[in-house]
Amino acid sequence: YISVGDDHVTVLAGRGEAGRLYNMPSKNVTVRNNILGTGMGLSIGSSVSGGVEDVLYFNNTMHETREHLGQGVNLKTRIGIGGYVKNVVWDSNVYFSTGTEAILIETDYQSDGSCDGETCTRVEGIVLRNLGFHNSSTPGRIVCSEKQPCSNITFDNIQINGFVRDEWGKCD
Repeated sequence: YISVGDDHVTVLAGRGEAGRLYNMPSKNVTVRNNILGTGMGLSIGSSVSGGVEDVLYFNNTMHETREHLGQGVNLKTRIGIGGYVKNVVWDSNVYFSTGTEAILIETDYQSDGSCDGETCTRVEGIVLRNLGFHNSSTPGRIVCSEKQPCSNITFDNIQINGFVRDEWGKCD
């Protein structure tokens, strides 16, 4: 049982040049069979300059968000941090409340400007499979850099039902 004030679980790997310099990725991580109380979802990032690879979020159930914030699936990287995220799978998870968005993949999380060379984060090999979302404000977004586009993102058997009116008055 995980109940927190921010992301329920997030996988990180270094920040900025130090993460790239020491090249110590977070890899071979499995998060499974959890009940998620208050929090903001199952995340990767935002600091991933050392690299994140081979992560599995499997058979978790999310029951509530923190003050209508958070996502079910959240992959977030910052411009200027660099690194990579690859081979990450969200499989057989159920989200009864996901706050702002069911799914959010963004490589410009809390960032302004653009990246170049090693400051762009490479995102590839992302799989979302057998996921059920209930009572999400929106289905979500994928926002990737033009200079380092995301690649090989797979959606397989995703059910997003029951959009609810959020506190800003949007309704779907």
